Amino acid sequence: MRPLLVVIGQSARMLAKSAARGGFQPIAIDLFADSDTREIGRCIALSSLEEKPVLRALTKIAAQNGRFPLVYGSGIDTRPDLVEKISDLIDLIGNPPSILRMMHNPASFFGLLDSLAIPYPETRVARPEDLKEWLFKIPFTEGGRGVRSGSGHPEDAKGYYQKRLAGPAMSVLFLANRRDARILGFNTQWSMGPNAAAPYRFSGIMNSAELTVSQQRQLGEYVSRLVDSVSLAGLNSLDFLVEDGDCKVLELNPRPGTSLMLHDHRYPRGLLSEHINGVKGFKMGRQVPESPRYQGLEIVFADQPCLVDPKVRWPDWTVDRPIAGTRIATGEPLCTVTAAAASGGALRGLLMQRKQRIHDHFFRTAGSICDGLAVKERYNTAF
Repeated sequence: MRPLLVVIGQSARMLAKSAARGGFQPIAIDLFADSDTREIGRCIALSSLEEKPVLRALTKIAAQNGRFPLVYGSGIDTRPDLVEKISDLIDLIGNPPSILRMMHNPASFFGLLDSLAIPYPETRVARPEDLKEWLFKIPFTEGGRGVRSGSGHPEDAKGYYQKRLAGPAMSVLFLANRRDARILGFNTQWSMGPNAAAPYRFSGIMNSAELTVSQQRQLGEYVSRLVDSVSLAGLNSLDFLVEDGDCKVLELNPRPGTSLMLHDHRYPRGLLSEHINGVKGFKMGRQVPESPRYQGLEIVFADQPCLVDPKVRWPDWTVDRPIAGTRIATGEPLCTVTAAAASGGALRGLLMQRKQRIHDHFFRTAGSICDGLAVKERYNTAF
């Protein structure tokens, strides 16, 4: 029998897939229960990641299986109080609630960066005079959902202002065992863009970043200081921008993130097994050399409501595929497209083409446009 491992997050498909590669029997808990997640193993869909539905699901699993290990992903790390209650039920495999609170609280996080001499964009709580130069960020949110332009945030929102910097957002994925750290890869990520209702919401990432050797060393030093200072463990990612040649830190995500998908193949038993070993304080495993090909993914968001028809035939280059009958609201994720190419430019172009093909098939093909929840006959052919 393969050992049980529960994985939980907004979308748990990539965690479940990596867990299965590592020889585990995953139970995935997320908001979608997509068809490809169900193909991996047991899947539980929740209406939200609030305390009551999460604890109810975990209590049910515990009643059937006894105490079990759990790995959390995005959407859970921003709820440290919930993680603390979860740890009473299960064997938590990840950074503890104290670290989650530190990383998501602006005062403690930027105070930590100051103490470690790690630079970051100018940040303040007081309202600046020229709001065009600033972003407003709401703590304990993820995926760019809590980021607004300085002049466009809700009046009653509690958060902080950060100086807007030019250039692409980047991240470094690393593995730690509370003492040492290993850089797994540098990534470039992008958001929905200025025409979207949530312009800073995460929408795509690729396993490459235009950094000099000096900048890569600089980031390695930042990671080393952070791990040594607060005993980070497992998979973490550090988001940053480059200004005047220096890497400036935006945030630290103290859990496995989307970039796991781009680097998981480099480990024979998957990166989630390495995450577990790191949390347990073990030495880090053998790393397969990076492929010369660029890999990436992009989330496809629905630009109008639709209902997934049973006849849809998803291309091989899609993941996070909703099951037949799923109602997708405007602005919600429809699926994720993936691609590989010989250059970053070619990769972005291929992702754009595939994203457009999904949109054309769901929303612009004759007979496929939804009118509320009334859906006409469609999806008779593959994409």
